[in-house]
Amino acid sequence: MSNSAIGLQVEGLTIRKKDLTILDRLSLHLEAGSFTGLIGPSGAGKTTLLRTLGLRPPSKKNKDLGIVSIVSGTEATRISGANHQSLLEILSYVPQQDLFPEYAKVGEILEEALTFSGYDTNPISVLESVDLSKDFLEMAVSQISGGERRRLSLARALCSGPRILLLDEPTSGLDLPVAHEVMQLLRALCDRHKLTIVVTSHLPGTLAVCDRVLVMEKGG
Repeated sequence: MSNSAIGLQVEGLTIRKKDLTILDRLSLHLEAGSFTGLIGPSGAGKTTLLRTLGLRPPSKKNKDLGIVSIVSGTEATRISGANHQSLLEILSYVPQQDLFPEYAKVGEILEEALTFSGYDTNPISVLESVDLSKDFLEMAVSQISGGERRRLSLARALCSGPRILLLDEPTSGLDLPVAHEVMQLLRALCDRHKLTIVVTSHLPGTLAVCDRVLVMEKGG
């Protein structure tokens, strides 16, 4: 991975679905190389925020408003539909549910992701980066634990060599000790590779490893 840290700037982000306002003029600055936790009640817009940053930019067609920019050093580049691909090349979004086929082998999942991204690494190196051994390559998804499955989701996200990671509820459904292990791993990745990481969580106690924790109320 490159050692160049990249941040994100969100200004006045408003997201609507039909007549419902999901995010209302939200502004947020994610410093390059920082680890941010987002908490808030269900319906506050945490998942919508991550999906908007990770999957699509604000769209006038969808009656969205706001500006999303990537920040490198002192330069900020606004993201639009025309250059959204440039953001996707440096950002990985990890949804709460992984949707891996139960019969798929871990190695196959990572090989496919690496082929798609073209990133110059190999499945063993990616597994080692999330503290899993090469023995997992031949294992089916159905054979691994919930915590290992979360690490696989993270490994798959790292297959593109991202500078920014957005993770929706990465500790959901995990026992508290395993949840803490996942968060400690994210902390280590942030420090080791200067990644900018954002996680949502319903377990505030697991967010002690974050540089800061932001509370989202409904709409922002």
